[in-house]
Amino acid sequence: MAKHVLQQTKSTSGICRVCLCTDEQGCAEGCEWSDRAHTLCSACDGLTPAEMKTKRDEAVADLTLQRGMLREELADLRGSLAQTQQRLDFARRHPI
Repeated sequence: MAKHVLQQTKSTSGICRVCLCTDEQGCAEGCEWSDRAHTLCSACDGLTPAEMKTKRDEAVADLTLQRGMLREELADLRGSLAQTQQRLDFARRHPI
């Protein structure tokens, strides 16, 4: 059943439909495209449907974690940017 679901998922060229790797961020063990459409990498090619589902679930969990970390970093950067802007505004209002 998992294979059926994965095969019916509309894939974007340049993103593996199983592990979600890309040209810019390939698999840790190294991979290349196994199909002309660039929707299946060599690390995922030949996996059983159960293995595909497990690998996909792990990839989604990892990306969800990365997204959370990036959101935290972005919040920190916004805070730093606001502080920097306040200091610049102060410097412009109060020349020496």
